[in-house]
Amino acid sequence: ADEPTVRAALQRVAHGESPGWPAVDSSPELTRREMYVLLGIAAGRSNREMAQELGLSIKTIDSHRAAVLRRIGARNNADATRFAIRSGLVPLH
Repeated sequence: ADEPTVRAALQRVAHGESPGWPAVDSSPELTRREMYVLLGIAAGRSNREMAQELGLSIKTIDSHRAAVLRRIGARNNADATRFAIRSGLVPLH
């Protein structure tokens, strides 16, 4: 997905809405913040960037990241990105 599409989806998730992609409904049980972090990882955002966007500490984002990786069975950000793409959470246009 292009940068404006991802940015818009991240903003919707940050406000408690669906990112607007149907696959999100079939994703593992992730909290709103965890979904934001997963989409942020897939978009290549750093923990610092996500923390600034949400007004949270980097440590909090790192805790959400660890929870996401655990819930989806990923070992690293590359695995999480692959999961998001294969699950349709991040549309490829």
